[in-house]
Amino acid sequence: MKIVDVKRVGAAHLTVLDRQQRNRRNAAAKAMRHVLGQQWILAGMLRTQLWAVGRGKAGTAGLALHPVWVQQCMGKELLVQVPLARIGYFMADWLQLGSRRVHTSDFFLAHGDLAPARQDIGRLNVLQEVQDLMAVDWDFRRTPAYAHMVDALGRQCPVVRQQVRLDTVDKVDGYFLRFHALYQSVKSHGLLSNLEVSQRLCEPADREIGIALDRDGSLVKLQGGQHRFALAVALGLEKVPVELRMVHAQALVETCRQHSCSPVQAIERLLQNLCCG
Repeated sequence: MKIVDVKRVGAAHLTVLDRQQRNRRNAAAKAMRHVLGQQWILAGMLRTQLWAVGRGKAGTAGLALHPVWVQQCMGKELLVQVPLARIGYFMADWLQLGSRRVHTSDFFLAHGDLAPARQDIGRLNVLQEVQDLMAVDWDFRRTPAYAHMVDALGRQCPVVRQQVRLDTVDKVDGYFLRFHALYQSVKSHGLLSNLEVSQRLCEPADREIGIALDRDGSLVKLQGGQHRFALAVALGLEKVPVELRMVHAQALVETCRQHSCSPVQAIERLLQNLCCG
């Protein structure tokens, strides 16, 4: 793999082609999950990638292996409870890797220096949004976020939240009302895993909050679950349910060497360590 530079890509700079190419890659990966998600095949792919990293053939930064193959192989083993305080960063959704634009949710194995792709968790916009809402006892029409969204309507540039274009005042109000309902739920019951929620409501499970384990041992939040995560922070929860969706190759290499185990077994050991916090 060649050496590449890593840059964050904002949503405003994405093209229709970027999204179409991502959709095609994801569709192809899902179509192959029953084959490539077999443990012996996945273990072989992991060994090949780790060998390249160990031999210095993986460049300075990059991403490999679709997470659906790992999820197919390991399933619920990837779901753990981790101390909230350990999640110190969040990763950009889209990255520019050389000439490629990729979505960070579409890769399980990271290698090289991905520091340019992550930011301090305190800079997550929705954290400030929650603080402002709690400061006015959830009278959302008094918050800067509400004023910004209504102003965006007047400029015909509606804000998008949770994949919904808030292009009317009713939709803006609805966004904050749903946010408040989620707050009441987390306050009363804690942050339940999506699997627990689906079992209670008899509905299909949504994705869990995704995390990445970086090479320095830090936990990095991936796309999705921002509102649940922000509420957990605001309410001072000690642990949150997450899904391990990305691991740095160096963490796997060191675990394999230390315990003389396979890459899949190394992932299992890393998950156990996350639980212990």
